[in-house]
Parts: sequence; structure tokens; C-alpha cells
Amino acid sequence: MNEKLELELTGQQAEALRRAVAAGTYSDAGEIFAEALDDWFAKRDAMASDMELLRRLCSGSAASRPVDISGIRRAARRRLRSVA
Repeated sequence: MNEKLELELTGQQAEALRRAVAAGTYSDAGEIFAEALDDWFAKRDAMASDMELLRRLCSGSAASRPVDISGIRRAARRRLRSVA
């Protein structure tokens, strides 16, 4: 089931959408928003997975071991790039 929503954009945002549609990159503004939402959902899922990993690393016996924060950051950045 589709639902119609109304939103406000800045002039700059609206113009960027119009240019993308006029250039043929997208068929309409709805396609742009659908892609943006897909990206947003993927980013949220990746962040939730990263938070769960951090919780596991910081709980129980894992908390008594040293944690390689740089390695965790590198892995998180790789994951974020893979969904972007």
C-alpha cells in the first residue's frame, strides 16, 4: 500500500531534484526519494549492527580484554562504504 506524504525542501534541494530528473538520471522525484530511503535504511541497519558489536565487545569477559578501537573503526568504515 502506498502512502502520499508532503514535505518541504529548500530551494537548493528542489532545484537539485529538478536537475536530476531533467538530466534523465531519474524518472521523477519519487525515484530519488525511494533511493534515498533505501540508502537511509541500509545505513541504519549497518549502524545497528555496529552498535550490537560494540555492546558485545564491552560486555562480559570481552570487557576485560584490550579492544582494538582502530580496527573496529576500520571495519565500520568498510561496512559503511559497502552500503553507500
